Amino acid sequence: MTHPTPPAPPAEGTTTEQSCSGTNSALEGETTSSGPSLYVGPATITVDGEDVQTMHFQSERSLTGSQEGQEHTEAWFRDDGLLVRYQRDIEVRTDSPVGAITYTETGSFQLSRLEPRR
Repeated sequence: MTHPTPPAPPAEGTTTEQSCSGTNSALEGETTSSGPSLYVGPATITVDGEDVQTMHFQSERSLTGSQEGQEHTEAWFRDDGLLVRYQRDIEVRTDSPVGAITYTETGSFQLSRLEPRR
């Protein structure tokens, strides 16, 4: 059985523009999230005492439309696509009958082990 080979990482400093739009059942209208995604470069992350080679990406996105705000994310992927670490900071403002409501989130996770539990 052969496995597909992941594509080679882009050159360090490569930026790709991204955009997606969607709706929220609690709001009228559409929200668009858009902005650049930057390939920072290779990075080593230690997982359960083992050094893991990863590809580090950063995204800066603006939310516009029925919700507005900013989102900063960082993601580290192993070359087979496994997400090893993720960080996210987001602030979203939504109009409501009582005025603007602001949601903020700061979070992160990292694998604690490379092998699944059985």
